[in-house]
Amino acid sequence: MPYLRQKAALLTAFRAGDPEAMAQVYWAYVSRVESFVRKFAEPVDVPDLVQEAFVRALAETSRRAYDGVRDYGPYLVAVARNLVIDRARIRGRELPTDSDELAEHPAEDDGDAPPWAEPATVKVVEAYLAGLPAPLRAVHDARYVRGLSQRSAAEVIGISRQQLRTQEARLRGGLAEALRTQLA
Repeated sequence: MPYLRQKAALLTAFRAGDPEAMAQVYWAYVSRVESFVRKFAEPVDVPDLVQEAFVRALAETSRRAYDGVRDYGPYLVAVARNLVIDRARIRGRELPTDSDELAEHPAEDDGDAPPWAEPATVKVVEAYLAGLPAPLRAVHDARYVRGLSQRSAAEVIGISRQQLRTQEARLRGGLAEALRTQLA
């Protein structure tokens, strides 16, 4: 289970910007980020890139945007990857493209299934979908089961495209809230 999801009080303090909570998150993930950066950056750049990754990831907007459902590690590694790529571009250096290592972040450290595939998460999603009112169920079916475009889904359901967007936002917001409250 992802580190921050195991500790609800830490997640709340982290989002609020508590220095002690941010330090705990830093120490929980710094070796993972540093390990990734060492694979692709020049040794002299490693400390700066690791520090910049955490500066960006621990900024207020980033902390508050974190949903608490997924692991924070892949996000940190993605930030670090982008910084490594930017640094290489500045120096006119090429990075290996025959390897998927740079394109993909390392797998979860604990070997668990991805958060979206955990039985508890699946159960919450299934319960949420089963309890949807008919209008939202129609939106879910058209957009996410049948894979229709917004325009086609709106026509099939008989609403405007803007109404469909509003319903999609309600659908996603309701699911996010169900996940947040029932998995916290």
